[in-house]
Amino acid sequence: MGGSGMTADAGMVFGGNGWMIKSKNIDALAGVDVKGKVVVLYTEGFPSQRNLTAMPNGMTQADLIGTRGTDWADPVTNAAQKGAVGIILVASPQLQGAWSQLSGFLGRGGMYPEKLREGNSANPTPLPIILASQSVGDTIFAGESGNKTSTSAFEINKKATVGAMTRSETKWTQNVVAIWEGSDPKLKNEMVAIGAHYDHVGMNPNARTEDKIWNGADDDGSGTVAVLSIAEALAKSKIRPKRSVLFVWHAG
Repeated sequence: MGGSGMTADAGMVFGGNGWMIKSKNIDALAGVDVKGKVVVLYTEGFPSQRNLTAMPNGMTQADLIGTRGTDWADPVTNAAQKGAVGIILVASPQLQGAWSQLSGFLGRGGMYPEKLREGNSANPTPLPIILASQSVGDTIFAGESGNKTSTSAFEINKKATVGAMTRSETKWTQNVVAIWEGSDPKLKNEMVAIGAHYDHVGMNPNARTEDKIWNGADDDGSGTVAVLSIAEALAKSKIRPKRSVLFVWHAG
């Protein structure tokens, strides 16, 4: 087990909506130097890994054509490619209202492969993201001439001093793989893959209600049992499929 820290003492830039969509000539960070700075973003609703902020007006996921990081970039990727050192994400009213649940969810941590691909221009090393309350957001923009509802970026006349500590622990896990060989001499080299995850975190210790079970635990449990049932049915069947069947129970 090991720990690592992140500190930043840098200027700030408001990132607008943060998006870059080359086919639409959209780049919220164009014209503003974010290298070595912390980018401030405002979220709407509950953010996902890609949609930390609302997409540009009139745009949908269907407009994200081509390669991520080259033809289009979500706010985090866009900021990282332009050299930002971190992101402060100011909570939306919905997120602010669910602060206790959110803190419990984020406190779980996450799982990542030990051997990660090094960052490059198209896929930079992930930026540290700090989730801030609305009151912190109000403090950041107090006295600033720029409008935090702007879709374009602008300099903030303040500096951010932030720090975060993480704790990492290396554990081994494994996928479970089985093959039921097909009956056809040629087609058996082709495979039909059937799989399910068995690695969901089962319980939420910070649940606000008596129901502390993560629904995904049932999804994983049902999925793994279904794969086992299919494998058992094939093993007992008198008819062997022409193509091989690959069974995989995934972890991580």
